[in-house]
Amino acid sequence: MDKYLQIRILKITFAAVMSLAVSMALGLQFASTAAIVAIVSVYNTRKDTLLSALKRIGSALAGLALAGILFKLFGFKIWVFGIYLLIFLSFSYLTKTDTSITPTTVLVTHLFSVGRLTFSILANEFALLLIGIGFAILTNIYAPSMVDKVKKQLRMIDNKMEELLQLVSVSLTSDFDLGKKEKLIDELREQMQSVEVLAAMAVGNNQTGAKLLFEDVGIRQRQANLLYEMFRDALAIPKEYADGNEMAEVMKRTSETLSKGSAIRELEEQLTLLKAFMETMPMPETVEELKIRSQIYQLFRSFADFLDCHKQISYFPGSEE
Repeated sequence: MDKYLQIRILKITFAAVMSLAVSMALGLQFASTAAIVAIVSVYNTRKDTLLSALKRIGSALAGLALAGILFKLFGFKIWVFGIYLLIFLSFSYLTKTDTSITPTTVLVTHLFSVGRLTFSILANEFALLLIGIGFAILTNIYAPSMVDKVKKQLRMIDNKMEELLQLVSVSLTSDFDLGKKEKLIDELREQMQSVEVLAAMAVGNNQTGAKLLFEDVGIRQRQANLLYEMFRDALAIPKEYADGNEMAEVMKRTSETLSKGSAIRELEEQLTLLKAFMETMPMPETVEELKIRSQIYQLFRSFADFLDCHKQISYFPGSEE
């Protein structure tokens, strides 16, 4: 089981048990409700947990006030509870606080069960809410650092991109393993999805360096998309077409230094020379040559964008080796 999932399970268990214990020690009615509130209030990050807490408190104030008015005017009847639900559910979905529907409605059912409105019962309900939310926030004070895990995954992603870029260069001049290409692309997509989640959680927990890494993840996602386009264009260029050789050579050199980020200036110079070479190429004489030349130019533009993205990256795991 994943380490972070284990920690989340421990957090939820601790928050629920402590909420129940404190509520019972204080002699509150419906003490188990505090545990339920705690369970649904523990999120992956401190930020999400705090936002959830604010929404639940606001929702509880609105829900209990609405239910109190309706019960006071019309009595503790089932149809009155139905009217409350119609109004409160509509309000919650319109204000995007629907995650607070269940805990607030549980509190309202307590009022319905008791059949009276007093200061003590309202205070009881708010105490249950605050205890559950309080322990949910308390458990998220500790958040394991995800920055190192993000860095580790970025290293694997950069290595995967190096392999893919090398494969693109090979595809320009010779046959290659199409199955390997599909496998690498699937693995890269899976790794990108995983690291995006981890980086977002690190940002949500305000961990040092997380924001820069989150931006770097976004840049690498754009690079990955460009790699997919480059493969499509490279496969449309005949292997015997000599103009693709220069491009293949530059891509091969790039793939050898991609994870270090130290040779970007040299690669840009080579790209400039390649652009100059392409501009001096004679005009295509046939429609078929025109199509091929168009694919080469498209490949060049995607590769140039790929390197431009690379300049914006602030952290290269390979540079620490």
